[in-house]
Amino acid sequence: MVGGGCSAQPLSENPSVKGVTDKLNITTNVPPPADFVAKSRPQSLEYMPVGVVPPARGGPAPRKPDQVKALEAEMEGTRARHDRLGGRKPPVTAAKAKPGDKPKPKPAAPL
Repeated sequence: MVGGGCSAQPLSENPSVKGVTDKLNITTNVPPPADFVAKSRPQSLEYMPVGVVPPARGGPAPRKPDQVKALEAEMEGTRARHDRLGGRKPPVTAAKAKPGDKPKPKPAAPL
């Protein structure tokens, strides 16, 4: 085995191998980074740990029914205004069924 077994330093920095790679001119010498690179990098890199579940976020408070109705009316008004500006006819909406109404039977498909 080249390099004398396991060591903490990379094989290319091992003194017994470095002499050979220097003579063969295959040693890689990494220059220090440019100033702008060194300035833009943080001193310590903090990565998100793997396998750790982040704490639950606090979601927005649920809306009250009157707030929901106001938002629906606002969105419907915006849609109608955009339809007018775009020259489109508003979509035909079916009447909503009231409690106690019987559903209408569907017409039979022709054979």
